[in-house]
Amino acid sequence: FQKQSDYWWARHLAKNDSFITSTFAGQTMSTRECCSCKSRSYCFEPFYDLSVAIPSERRGLGSSLRRSFGKKDPLPMTSLEDCLASHTRSETLSDTSAVHCSTCKKKRKSLKRITIDRFPQILVVHLKRFVASGGRTVKLGAPVTYPLEGLDMSTYGTGNQDAPRLYDLVGRVNHFGSLHGGHYTACVKGTGDKWYTFNDAHVEECDESGS
Repeated sequence: FQKQSDYWWARHLAKNDSFITSTFAGQTMSTRECCSCKSRSYCFEPFYDLSVAIPSERRGLGSSLRRSFGKKDPLPMTSLEDCLASHTRSETLSDTSAVHCSTCKKKRKSLKRITIDRFPQILVVHLKRFVASGGRTVKLGAPVTYPLEGLDMSTYGTGNQDAPRLYDLVGRVNHFGSLHGGHYTACVKGTGDKWYTFNDAHVEECDESGS
């Protein structure tokens, strides 16, 4: 798959070569393996932020729904590593989701997995906190922990390159509110290992948690 990876990456750079691309762009690889003939196909996609879901067993969806009606139930805690592991875990495509196998010449059950083929210099991770449930969209309030230093992304990669796979936290964007309205703030690491919170025109020093 190396040649395919290089081809699609070069094609993206030819149309999007910029400082933003060289700093924030990466590439994912989607691998699909037929369960019958074991043939594999690959699909490559560029990304500027990695959008990952909170694992379904850690969403606390019932608690989130009750909280939307003013009831304060405890929420399950998960980690960023749990979210990344769930995002890159193999899934089975069968029945109505089965896809056509070019070798078998028919729809077959297959395994699909998404991994990171090229890592960006600066990794932006987006947590999917809005999900549809019971005909309405709910914001998931489940706490997500993350390391301040040394986030090891090698487990979620293809081993295709020598780009950085250890990341230190330099900033976090917070959303307060619901799908229909809310407010954003940011917590950013400055010089001298000091952290600052940005709230509209107000900037003040804080700890790494933003408080």
